[in-house]
Amino acid sequence: MPDDFDNLFSQIKTFKKPPLEHWHPTKVVNIDLAIKANGEWFYQGTVIGRHRLVKLFSTVLRKDGDAYYLVTPQLKYVIDVEEVPFRAVELNQQKSGVDQKLYFRTNMDDVVLADANHPIIINVDENTQQPSPYITIRDGLQAKINRSVFYELVELLQSRASIEGKLLGSMNKSNNVSDEGALTFKDSSLNQDFGVYSDGVFFAIG
Repeated sequence: MPDDFDNLFSQIKTFKKPPLEHWHPTKVVNIDLAIKANGEWFYQGTVIGRHRLVKLFSTVLRKDGDAYYLVTPQLKYVIDVEEVPFRAVELNQQKSGVDQKLYFRTNMDDVVLADANHPIIINVDENTQQPSPYITIRDGLQAKINRSVFYELVELLQSRASIEGKLLGSMNKSNNVSDEGALTFKDSSLNQDFGVYSDGVFFAIG
């Protein structure tokens, strides 16, 4: 392989978990490396078939502003990302209701819990009204949620008012608070708010 590719590999292969937050190289190098919308990595127009190599490169991927780089202690390699760099390929649900936890596994085998720091984001196309679902993996890097995984997520949709009403009802019974009091506490506008809870955070999906 060409020198720039070999140099990149040699600089990161020794790091089990690269300390990206401590690497701030000023020299920027262009490299013919791209991540397609389907999550595949290409070098000089050819798909990189070695998954372990792609996973290694993904550990040094960073987004600065609107640009993506593979960062080493000495250099920043500019790469092209067609949409977002990762794909969420698996969903694991634990518990339910407000106690629910949703774990997503990416095509790089990273596992992330949807929470306040790793939100589920739904972008809706203004023309087609089709949703594009994403989850934040780290430092502004996102994974697009695969269609099959999104269908699983949709199966978990509930009314926020319904979930919180059940929780509040349980609290009221334990504290001898009347149901009438619970009704005055709830915001009726939440009846149209459909989504999922994960790690105590409600993500509206609609």
